[in-house]
Amino acid sequence: MTLEELEDNLSIYMEEEFSVVLEDGSERQVADLIWRMYESCGRGDVSLARQVVASIETVVASQSAQKVVVQEDSDMDEDDDTPDISSAAAKEYAGGSLFGNQQSQTKPAADLAPPRQLGEPEPEKPTVELDDDGFATVPTRKGRRSKGQ
Repeated sequence: MTLEELEDNLSIYMEEEFSVVLEDGSERQVADLIWRMYESCGRGDVSLARQVVASIETVVASQSAQKVVVQEDSDMDEDDDTPDISSAAAKEYAGGSLFGNQQSQTKPAADLAPPRQLGEPEPEKPTVELDDDGFATVPTRKGRRSKGQ
């Protein structure tokens, strides 16, 4: 694989997986860094990879230390047409089922056989008896009307 192929693959991956089109040339920079780390690690020199990991760790640590404060603007609240919802109502709504009340829609499982427990053998299926010609008799259904009625 060449550097250009890595760049193309990175660009395609970002577009397909994240729906992001890179227009600032950043795929070239990232591909170049990956390529250099690959070549240096292949020679046994892991200093560039360690430097990249260390710089990422410092960025993550500095971002986690920052406190994010959201300021509410009173001018924006006047034009807002959305109703105010209490946090308790929002939690109740978010905790509910996506498809309505599930308890009233479920069918009782009284007509089903109990589930098989771990370690129990599977129940035997009834064997079909074949006659001399190799045909199996099929039991008729009860309560079925004949065509004449």
